[in-house]
Amino acid sequence: MRKLFVIVSLLFCTYLAFSQDVITLKNGDKLKVKILQVDKKKVTYTKPEDTTGKIYTLNLSKVFIIIFEKQNEKYEHNPKAAEILNQ
Repeated sequence: MRKLFVIVSLLFCTYLAFSQDVITLKNGDKLKVKILQVDKKKVTYTKPEDTTGKIYTLNLSKVFIIIFEKQNEKYEHNPKAAEILNQ
């Protein structure tokens, strides 16, 4: 029973490590993160490689687009993002 628990736990951790949201900044940098919240002025996220669980905040004025992994949705803060992505 313990072995089963360990195997399931490892599989779940692997799944979480590969399911990432992507924030593309206006300067072209891409951040692979786990989005916690997006509001009118900021986005709150964690970094999968950061095992301390630190929560980061980024001003939306620096964000070009956010692509969510699980829902296959896009948050386009920049109106020209849709034009560029659909070319």
